[in-house]
Amino acid sequence: APRLFAFVPAVERPRAVGEILTEGLPGVAVTAFGRFADFSAAIASEKPEGALSLADTLRVLGIATGLQGMGGGSAQEPYVLLAKDPTATLDSLAKKAIGMVDVVGRAELPLLVKRLLGLAEEPQVRRVLKISDLLPLLHLDLAPAVTLPERFQSEFLKQSRLPLRALRPTTARLGRVALGFPTGRPDRAIALALRQAPPSVQALLGTEAWQ
Repeated sequence: APRLFAFVPAVERPRAVGEILTEGLPGVAVTAFGRFADFSAAIASEKPEGALSLADTLRVLGIATGLQGMGGGSAQEPYVLLAKDPTATLDSLAKKAIGMVDVVGRAELPLLVKRLLGLAEEPQVRRVLKISDLLPLLHLDLAPAVTLPERFQSEFLKQSRLPLRALRPTTARLGRVALGFPTGRPDRAIALALRQAPPSVQALLGTEAWQ
């Protein structure tokens, strides 16, 4: 079976992500990763037939997008900035720490957050491994604000039990999950499996279709 290495932001733990993808993509050998560094190293050393991650993650790894996930007719996914201070503005938060799941590595993440939030300079970024890890940053005052995909906002607010202020800069969009081929050769079996993926997989990835 063709190998698919996956690294996608999710509420679920990597093991659960792997189980959902394995069940929904029959005929594909899925390995899910929870850290960018592990995903990057495995892609480089093992050269799997497919790599599934955010478009920016694939870009940083030098892998061209072979199949792009779509949602609401767009390849871009909206993000939201959630702040503890009800009077917070983008300008006031720009000079403070901002929490985000690390999807591109330590060196690239501040650049990504700068572009995502439309900031003039690179902010200080608190990196975490998964969406739920953003909660302690707020509760322990390690960061006054965190940014995450908008589709996670409702559940995140419920779990946080904090009256967070939501800010939506016009720039706050990133490319959705995409499929790349580290070997440079398209794998039709993986591409077909994703195109025919059930709702459970599409919900996990935040996609509705592929093109």
